[in-house]
Amino acid sequence: MNKLSGEKSFLDHLEEFRMVIIKIAVCLIILFPVAFWVSSPAIDFLKESSFPENITLKYFSPMELFFVRMKVGLMIAFFIGLPYIAYQVWQFVVPGLYRHERFWIFYMAIISWALFLGGALFGFYFILPAVMRFALGMQTASVEPAIGVSNFIGLATMLMFGFGVMFQFPIVIFILTASGLVDVRFFKKQRMLMLILILVLAAILTPPDIISQALMAIPTYLLFELGLLFGLLAAKCKPKKIKTMPEEEEAVEPEKDNYDEIYGRK
Repeated sequence: MNKLSGEKSFLDHLEEFRMVIIKIAVCLIILFPVAFWVSSPAIDFLKESSFPENITLKYFSPMELFFVRMKVGLMIAFFIGLPYIAYQVWQFVVPGLYRHERFWIFYMAIISWALFLGGALFGFYFILPAVMRFALGMQTASVEPAIGVSNFIGLATMLMFGFGVMFQFPIVIFILTASGLVDVRFFKKQRMLMLILILVLAAILTPPDIISQALMAIPTYLLFELGLLFGLLAAKCKPKKIKTMPEEEEAVEPEKDNYDEIYGRK
């Protein structure tokens, strides 16, 4: 019945979702050999960008470096294949959206990805070197650092991912205010509560040291203030001004005519 009416059943959607997962997995499998080969220069680049020249990374078990390169290679493969992955996800989601929903989701996704990338680059170029300089500055004549490659990559990943997530604040505030779930005046009145929330999130998403937590919390709060400007913009957005698709208007019009005929309205 659903197929005759042009609608798809739950199992049809589940099958489409399974195909999307398979296509994404195949994409990562194809890209992974190249990404694994690139992982070694990528680790060297991370190290050279964060350490003085006289510091070397170490690994403390025979297979540690191999598994680190596997993890880095998988992340590189995902980053390279992201346009294809995003396209597959979009193709799965877009049939169930109206035109104005496609518009907002498409541009919000682009802005969100740009903010995430900006946050990751900020964490890599500014925060990671500052944290490593602080850590290396604590060595003494009798205590020298022996930094493992696994710990270093884990720290770099945590900082880059954490800053990418925290840079989503403007988008989150815009979505909450544009959808009507939260009034922008609520955020203005709860600045102190939001500051505490940012500090808690910074403590979760960064290593347990006050330097990296402060370096994450300060720019995130500034992004929260930027999000308030986004919220003011969202408050001016009126859904009734969004143009509907011609086929939507055609689908609504016959119902209106039928309604008028039933109640004898002209």
